[in-house]
Amino acid sequence: MAARLVVQFQGAEFGFDLRGEAVRVGSASSNGLVLRDPGVGKEHFEVRRQGQGWRLVDLESATGTRVNGLFVNRQDLATGDVIAVGEARLTFQADEAVEPAPIPGAPVAAPIPAAPVAIPRAAPVAPPAPVYAAPPPAPRRPPPRHSPRDRDRDRDRDRDRDEEQRHRGSRRGGGGAAGAMALVLLAVVVVVAIGLFQKYGIKEAKKDPNPALVAEIQALSKQGKYEEAMRREAEADPSFHDTYKEVVWEAGAAKKRMEEGRAAQQEQDAEQFYTERVKAYREANPDDGGGIALRCDEFLQKFPEHRRCEEVEFYRLRATGEPSPAWLEKRKGGAAGGAVSWSDLTRAAEAESIRFVEAGNYAGAFAVYERFERAAARSVLPEFMGSFREECNRVKAGIEKRARKDFEKFEEDAMVIEDRGDIAQVEELYKKARDTCGIQELRARCDAELERLRGVRRR
Repeated sequence: MAARLVVQFQGAEFGFDLRGEAVRVGSASSNGLVLRDPGVGKEHFEVRRQGQGWRLVDLESATGTRVNGLFVNRQDLATGDVIAVGEARLTFQADEAVEPAPIPGAPVAAPIPAAPVAIPRAAPVAPPAPVYAAPPPAPRRPPPRHSPRDRDRDRDRDRDRDEEQRHRGSRRGGGGAAGAMALVLLAVVVVVAIGLFQKYGIKEAKKDPNPALVAEIQALSKQGKYEEAMRREAEADPSFHDTYKEVVWEAGAAKKRMEEGRAAQQEQDAEQFYTERVKAYREANPDDGGGIALRCDEFLQKFPEHRRCEEVEFYRLRATGEPSPAWLEKRKGGAAGGAVSWSDLTRAAEAESIRFVEAGNYAGAFAVYERFERAAARSVLPEFMGSFREECNRVKAGIEKRARKDFEKFEEDAMVIEDRGDIAQVEELYKKARDTCGIQELRARCDAELERLRGVRRR
């Protein structure tokens, strides 16, 4: 039979088809249906196929699962049932006419076109190089004849050339003197350097202490002496830059291992405290709200940043109806001014009352809500008290409906026992029903039946 869940969550509404044999619902991404909400556990509940129908199974969630306003562990689902977890509402619908949406097939890959065949092209033929004809030789001319004026001019030119050569020789002689002076200065510098070397000599090279420190820090870390290993960093010489970095790195690694060791020890201590002091006491003394609150406050004070703090805070809220002092102090500067959310308080009341409802003790469930309503005046902001009371009244109406239904079945069983003549057993049943029904009208009916049974016994 096809079925689906119509989900109303965070102002949106959508349908979710139920497929396969089971579907899990929770806040973790591994679930079939993921609901990101503080009131939804990582794996909150599961909807399983049960023959031709479906069954809801709560996966031991911290805040519980409600069907039609009542907490349940297992519940066969019918069309129109409303499942509530956190702020989400899921309406179950089952109809043979409803078919799940088909699963699309795998996409078909498009064919790969064949590569185009390149047609070779003929290489271009270079044009022939042009042929140039050599120019005809120039005709030879007879040497010119010099006139007397030309001869005088040639003589003056030769004289000027000789004078220029003499000047050049004198300039080359000056350059040689400058070179000689430079050689003299160089010789003086060499002599001075030799003197300084003979006077002061060369000091012995400084030894690098950092490699030995690296080995010592590593040895101390292996022995678990992390603080001493970290102190040795102060002895390193920063003038040896490369080896100094190795010392700093090893000291930092020792500090990291020390912090990891402390964190592991703190995690072990916190788990031991939670298991032995909080969880075990709560299971053995579920009605001792004061004792549970005391142990929860001790855990929150010793391990304020532990991953179980949120869970312990919820246990404390369930036991007393009030948040812990650590919770109020942490949120004092927030928008709520240190007050607890009315929705958190309602979830805690529902989780605490469910154990009484499952045991048939409806009077105990109503007492839980009375205690929470008294505590809400100190824990919830005044402007949200109306929302808190409205939610409480809605859940109490569901509990009352279940109590009346169980009382009707109880009266049928009592009549069968009375027909057998066991009046004493019938009286015991009515006394128990009077103490556990939690409704004034039903208690009055129990008192009337007890009075009638006493008259029957006198006869």
